[in-house]
Amino acid sequence: MANEVRGRRILDLGVGGGRTTPHLLELTADYLGVDYSPELIAACQAKFPGVRFEQGDARTLEILGEGTFDLVFFRSRASTTSATRSGSRSSRRCGTF
Repeated sequence: MANEVRGRRILDLGVGGGRTTPHLLELTADYLGVDYSPELIAACQAKFPGVRFEQGDARTLEILGEGTFDLVFFRSRASTTSATRSGSRSSRRCGTF
């Protein structure tokens, strides 16, 4: 799968403290990490200067637009059906969620 998404747009939904960030940045520079917690977003921004992170709710990502990302990476202990629907709408047609 790495070769399929290399250089593509990746959304890291529920980025938390950024555990997945360095691995996904190896695949692309077109990366966005999103988390509900402003404190975790601030921690990610401090750990990864120059990388794009935004505070947001996985259940309501309409602001990102439909079909914006080629890969939506979502790992959460509290995953919900509405977050899954929202994330899948953010992935491009034939994208991966």
